[in-house]
Amino acid sequence: MHEKVEALVTLALLSKRHLGYVIKDIENSGVKNSHAIKAALFASKKSPESFNSLASMRGNPDDEVKITVARALAQYGNASLDLLIEMYKANHENNYVLEAIIEALGEIKTEENFIFLLEQLNYEEEEYIRKALIIAIGSIGIDEKHAERAYFEIMPHSLSKSSIIREGAAIALGRVGTEEALNSLQNMLEDQNDNVQASAIKSLGKLGGNQTFSTLFYKRGIKPENHVRETVQIRDALEKRTESIYNSIFNFINDPKANIRAATAEALGNF
Repeated sequence: MHEKVEALVTLALLSKRHLGYVIKDIENSGVKNSHAIKAALFASKKSPESFNSLASMRGNPDDEVKITVARALAQYGNASLDLLIEMYKANHENNYVLEAIIEALGEIKTEENFIFLLEQLNYEEEEYIRKALIIAIGSIGIDEKHAERAYFEIMPHSLSKSSIIREGAAIALGRVGTEEALNSLQNMLEDQNDNVQASAIKSLGKLGGNQTFSTLFYKRGIKPENHVRETVQIRDALEKRTESIYNSIFNFINDPKANIRAATAEALGNF
């Protein structure tokens, strides 16, 4: 469904016609899921009018519309937090929609949202929703000011009795990306569940990939040309870390499980 929506949105955006006329064409066409297409179009044109239009669609009874609206609202950052929290509470019995709303919340990296997600995680009992919440907390942990606490909150879940929760922790730790998260992920390579193993391998691959070096400098506010000595030190340390991650992942290249081999190939492609 989402692929069809994205294709129609792309075609509409390529049109030179005013967005309002494109919306009218969609309304008059009778095409299925036209509301979802309109929501995606509104998302593409970030403006107060589009935001208000999306907000008015958040109560639409169609699940696909709610999902598209949630993902679109996330692009407006903290301005949409209250609306997404409202959608979270209104759709708590619908896991399909709720997981998409949680994913959207993970894009808003504020303290208020961080606390909200932690509170929901402490309250929630359904495993797949807990998994989604853990991953969203990991997404917020990408932001340095939340990274340490995000790791602290996620790490215990890497030891959960539930493989579903451990898998979520493996994905989330890969997003946090601290040294502590890296060490926890390497420990998770020994997990007895192959889905957890595969997620840990993929997360390690992302941490060991080419973007890590520039990310370190970005987080520290360093311009390499102005900090030659620190640049060399970080680069040397990163090369050692990258080699360690690469070797940890490469050990699974001939694993008998197909999903582990596929995860390994994907992870190694990041180097």
